[in-house]
Amino acid sequence: MLDDIFYVVQVDTAFLSDLSGDDIYRRLTEKLQQGQPLDDTDCMQFMIAPLTYKAQEDKQAAVRRAYALSDLITDEETLNFVLPGIIVFCEKVIDEQTYIRMRERIRMTRMGREFEEEKRAAVEKALADSAPKWEAQGETKGTAKAVRALMASMKVTAKEAMDMLSVPDTMRQTVLMML
Repeated sequence: MLDDIFYVVQVDTAFLSDLSGDDIYRRLTEKLQQGQPLDDTDCMQFMIAPLTYKAQEDKQAAVRRAYALSDLITDEETLNFVLPGIIVFCEKVIDEQTYIRMRERIRMTRMGREFEEEKRAAVEKALADSAPKWEAQGETKGTAKAVRALMASMKVTAKEAMDMLSVPDTMRQTVLMML
């Protein structure tokens, strides 16, 4: 029975030199500016486009261009696929400063999601408590926890962390005392 099953595999050879990085970036920029999602082919071209250039300096400039263009990607899953992909494909041409910025953006998307979850949990807890006194205290505790986490992970001051989290002025002193 297995003898009757045949698989056809077609292999196409593709050379990066046959692709135009400028055309890829132009098309992806238009697509992202129009708010269209990137499909799998777009993502792969996004990652390999820097390698279509011949000179090392041009490749490095293209990696920086790809990083800047990634600001237009609104889907976090796509962003978390594309940025590490660029790092992997372009590891031999990426400059240290761009590499650090890309890793930071990857980390920040995850951290931002964690903070949003903590803030949402704090708000849900505050709403679940019936007494207004406990409602405010629950929100303040959650905010203090988020501030502490931000201070530890990003090595920022309490004021900077509260600014990042948009903590209201009326709550800042209480949060400081809870730290």
